Formats: sequence, structure tokens, C-alpha cells
Amino acid sequence: MANYTVVLLEAVRSFDQFYTYRSTTPLRTGDRVLVPFGPKDEPKEAVVFGPAEEMTDIKPIIRHLSVQPLAESLVESLRWAENYYVAPVGALAKLALPKAVRFDVRLTYEVIDPTLEADTRQQIASNNISGKNLNQLVESGRIARVYSAERKGLATVRYFQRDNIDQLKAFQADLPARQTILHHVLSELQQKDKIPVAQNITSRHIEILAQGSGVRLVELPQPPTPNQPQFELPVLTKDQATIATELSSGTHLIYGIPASGKTTILMDRIRRTLDEGRQAVVLVAERLMAEQLTRRMMEHFTEPVATIHSQNNDTQIRHLYHYIARGDYKIIIGTRNAILAPFDNLGLVAIDDFHDDAFYSDEPPVDFRRLAIEYAGRLSIPAVLISSTPDLTFLSDESIEKHYLASAFTDHKRIYQLIDMKTQMVGTANAWLSRPLEQAVKQKSLLFFNRIGYASLVLCRQCGQALSCPECHQPMMYHQTSKRLHCRLCGVSDSLPKACPACGSENFEFAGMGLEKLSELLRAKYPDKTIRQFDSHTLRKKSNLKKVDQLLASSDILLATQILTKGHDIGGLKVVGLLSPDTMLYTSEYRSREKSFQTMIQVAGRVGRDQTGEVYIQTYSPENDVYQRVIAEDITGFYRREYQLRRLHDLPPHSHMIKLIVSDKNLSDTEAYAEKLVHFLQVKFSYKIKGPYAPIFEKVGRYYRRQILIQDPSTMDDLKALLRSVKPRRSVRLQVVVDPLTTLY
Repeated sequence: MANYTVVLLEAVRSFDQFYTYRSTTPLRTGDRVLVPFGPKDEPKEAVVFGPAEEMTDIKPIIRHLSVQPLAESLVESLRWAENYYVAPVGALAKLALPKAVRFDVRLTYEVIDPTLEADTRQQIASNNISGKNLNQLVESGRIARVYSAERKGLATVRYFQRDNIDQLKAFQADLPARQTILHHVLSELQQKDKIPVAQNITSRHIEILAQGSGVRLVELPQPPTPNQPQFELPVLTKDQATIATELSSGTHLIYGIPASGKTTILMDRIRRTLDEGRQAVVLVAERLMAEQLTRRMMEHFTEPVATIHSQNNDTQIRHLYHYIARGDYKIIIGTRNAILAPFDNLGLVAIDDFHDDAFYSDEPPVDFRRLAIEYAGRLSIPAVLISSTPDLTFLSDESIEKHYLASAFTDHKRIYQLIDMKTQMVGTANAWLSRPLEQAVKQKSLLFFNRIGYASLVLCRQCGQALSCPECHQPMMYHQTSKRLHCRLCGVSDSLPKACPACGSENFEFAGMGLEKLSELLRAKYPDKTIRQFDSHTLRKKSNLKKVDQLLASSDILLATQILTKGHDIGGLKVVGLLSPDTMLYTSEYRSREKSFQTMIQVAGRVGRDQTGEVYIQTYSPENDVYQRVIAEDITGFYRREYQLRRLHDLPPHSHMIKLIVSDKNLSDTEAYAEKLVHFLQVKFSYKIKGPYAPIFEKVGRYYRRQILIQDPSTMDDLKALLRSVKPRRSVRLQVVVDPLTTLY
């Protein structure tokens, strides 16, 4: 008999906790079990996180689930994330075991005592009975709990299985010549013992084969099949080869100008990993990149490639996880959760475009880049970080070995033009497009404009009221394609009203141009051009995702948000235009300079790959040093300068931050709790504490918000330990965000 700490895979309160149960059989860390929970002992699936201290009067584990456990090293990495990020550990465990691979657990009651009253039976059947009464009935032997746990199997494919080749040959000899389809099937089965059932096979064909052919129909899961690569791996340059030989252990950052061959080095490292008989996982920022990188890997590698992202359905997840765990998939490409897949023998962790904020999860608030690096270190395997414009926090990390590629992999170049918009036609219909860029877009062009929708807000021309979200009270964005208003904070969507709710006027002003409005203006100006939008809304459809390469190739002018700034090779592209980078650069966010620089370098990197390209940057402040560093592609110079500026203001990486978000449906309760919390922390700690203050988005959904920002050169482990034990009163919510990406909201 031993006690174990477990984590439930079903959240039972706002902040998941560890629970202790006893077991009569020995268990290992990572084992999956069924445990009773709550006053009615309802079954919950859980993961064992290790032994627990001796305790009395604790419930027994119902059963050990006979399924592959979570790797102990992964469990330890989840423990690390729970400690470092003060993150709900149950939420992390659920990401490692998505619903598709969990069990469907149920509890029913079997009546033992035939004299049990009819009304009691009805109460049990309708679950309208207290836990105390249920326990009394169980303990007295009048009823019994019956637990079940079932899991869906893999999708299957129909096969013809050969059982007796002599019988098959004899059957085929007597088969009429007109049965050409069956003759083809039987001939193929003489060479192979199993073949998939083709689409042209009918039920009549199957009936004929059932008449003594020595062939039977079976349904089996379909394992991944090898690729047929079209190209050899590129030959590394001398500089690339030197870097590649150093990637056998530790954490490495490879950075340099776009098209300098960073992914080529990664593919060489993947090849070496596969030759060692191990698996490689590459994390990317979003599913579009995952699909594109998968296609690129399949062009160069024979080994099967698994792709994991948010659009995988449950059937696909079960298939992927099963064959990753068996080791059939050697290369795994995916968004951040892919690091939690059940690898058989992981030998390499890589993160492409690792500067991207998408690797930081909002719920739970965890930076999956750090989690991946920690996991790789625990496995003693290399972690390779790749980006043209690395995150300054990681770039300054002395534990990471850096490799800089100063020159392009090809001879093609980017020619920059910095357009001073003060010299252009201000106040005209074409003020959004400079004269040089007007001429340039006659070639194949990508115009970057980081605002989705048609208009940022809709105003009543009579009373001046903006159409706002009923919950957040923030102006709603208007989408012309759907003719709907959308709240960017809480996701509320509504149709455009016929009249102003405040004054009844039917006259609206659509202010703040978005990508849809820009598309409308460009189509009017260039009617002979094929103009397409590429943003999170237009690429939401699976049909568009599947043919994105075709859409890119067939477009003359591409209008894009940041969704096309990462890793895309767009054939024939000659011009890139950044229409309004000032809106990114001039914000009060402490990372605005860095994020603007990263975005501009990444967007510019879409040209100069297969031919020399031009980059136009439209700004009202061309003298700003960020723009000057961009046009010089001075990556190292920018980061040196930014590092100094951050040190001057004691900002990351020179300090750590913890952001506390207090929220409640009642504004006064929110403010009161936030003030009380700040006073408590100021008495207990000497850290720099700012707030409470109202964030930019003071209300999200039905919840008012106040923020507290805490800074210190240390990681503030004592504060984190305290925050794990804080339980806000009543309906107040407290969210802990460690190393936040933003301090504004």
C-alpha cells in the first residue's frame, strides 16, 4: 500500500491542484489512473505525478488504466512549468493528453438489495441523491458502484488479406476473363499478402471473393507510409557545416538575415538525428507554417512526417499520437502543443521563427519555448532555436550558444527604399500609398498592413457614438465580407444594425481602415490585377488553407497581416511594401521597438530569395534608428542598441516581471481586492511593485480588470510560492502571468 500524488485531467475548480490517493499496487510517475472524486466518488481520469507522503483516511485509486503512461521526463517538465509559471498543472496535463486520447469514464449503480425502495432507485437514476446517502447505501451493501473507462480506437482501412496463395491461384484460374478488376486484385495479392481495397471495388466483387478465393476482407489501422522525396538535401556552405557539427548537445540559437540558410542547417541536423534512429520535433508559430514546413520536409526526407496543429480532428489526433508513440513517425512538425506529444525516442527539439509571440500560451500562461528548452535539457538532447530576428531575452541568455549567419545563402539581394510620407500627397484618396510604391505594385507585390477587417470602428455621423461591445464597452471592428461587427477582446459578434442604438440615425461612418477596405481601394485602382487577402479570417476555411500555395502563386498583389511574414517562399515576388509601420513602432509597449524591427525584417525577407527584390517602407519618421537598422539589415547592431536601452530602464532581460490580473464582475470589488493585494505584497516583499492600475482594456467580457506589475532581477521564487497558495475571495479572479509579453493589457 502506497500513496501517490495525482493530477486530474478534468478541471474541477478554477485552479487545478494535486490530489493524494492510495494504491494497493505499485505505480510509476506518468501512469494513468481512474480515481474517485467528490462526495459521490465520481470517476475522474488522472495522471500520477509521483509518490506522496503517508496520510490516513484517503481514498483508494479505482484502477490503473492499461495504456501508455506519460513519459516521466515530460511529467517532470510539466512540474517545472507549474513551479516557474505558477500555472494550473491540470491544464498542462490536459494539453499533453488531449480529449481524443483520453478515456470516457462513467459511473453507474447496481442494485444489490431487491427490497430497495422505488423512490430511492429513482433518486439514484436521476442523480438526485446526496453523497452521504449514496455512501451509506454502498457501505450497507444495498447498491454497488460500477465504474467503466473506454477509449476510442484508431480509424481503420479495408484491406484484402491473402490467406492461401494456392487457393487464390486456383480461384483466379476459374474466374471469368470479364472480371478484369478482380483479376487485377488477385494478381496483386500474388505479390503481396495484403492490399488496400480500391474505390472501384463493389459489394458484388467482395461477394465473389468470399466464395473460396483464399482472400478475406479485414479492417486494420493504416500506419504512416514513407515519402517519395523529390530533392536531395542542399549541400551546406563551409560556415553552415561548421555550425551543423556543433549542434549535437545543448541549446543553440541560429540567427541571421532572411534566406541565409538557417532551415538548411536544421534539415542537416534532422538527417543526423534520424540516422541515429531517433525522432525530431520542430515547433512553429501557427498551423499555416506547420503545413508549409511539412511539405518542405516531405520533399527532402523519406521518413513519414506528422503534422500537429489546432485543426487536427479527434480521429487524426488518435492516429498521430499512436504512431508517434510507436516511433513510426520520425519527423514531427507542429504548433506549440506538439512538444507534449508521446515521443518514442526523441533526439532533437527545434523551434522555427522562435521569436514569435504565438509560442506563449494565454491559458495556461506558459512560454512553450522555455518549456521545450527545459524538456530537451532533461532528455540531454539538443535544442535548436531559429530566427532571423531572435527574442532579445533569449539572445542575451548566456547559457545559449549563438551562431550568426551574416550573409545570404543566395546571391539575390533586397533593395530598400525608405519613403518619407511627409513628402507624399497627404489628404488625398491615395494617401495610404506613396508614389514610388504605386509604380512598384505593377510587379508582383506583397503589401503588409497589420489590421484585419474593413473598419476599426463604426461611428454614428449624427450623435458620434461608436458601436461598442455590450460586454467590454470597446469599439467593435466591422467586417464587410460578413457584414458583422466583432469584438477583438471577448469575441462577441453581431450584425450591423440598421440604425444607431443611441439616436436612431441610419448614417454611419466607417473609420480606421482595415485590410478589407484597402483591398476595395486597390481593386478600384488596379482592376486588371488579381488581388487577394491573407489574414486569420480569410485563411480560416480549410479549403483556403489547402490551396494557399496556389493562391499565393496566382495573385498579383497580396494583402497580408503577419500571417505571411514567417517562413513563406512566394515564387516570383518582386516587391514588398510596409504601409503603416509607425502604428507598430510608436506604442507605449516596452517591446514595441523590438517587435517592429522583427516584423519589418521578416516581411522584407519574403523577397530576395529567388531573385533580387525591392522593399518599400512608408513612414513619417524615416530618421528613426529602427528604420535605419532595418534598411541596413543590421541585426546585431539593433540588438546591441536595444539591450542598452532596456538596461537603462531596468526592463527585461535586465529584470524579471510578474503580472497579476485581478478581475471581477463588480468594479468596486476588483479595485478593493487589488489594493489589498498590493498592500500585502509591499509589506511582505521588497520587490518593485507598480499598481494597481487599469489596463488599456479595462473590461473584457463581463469582468473588470486591474493589473499589478512586479519586477526584480531574480525570478522571485518566494513570491511565486506565495501566489500558488493565494485563494481570492468570492467571485474575484487572480491570474498570474510570469515573464509577460505585454504590460498594457
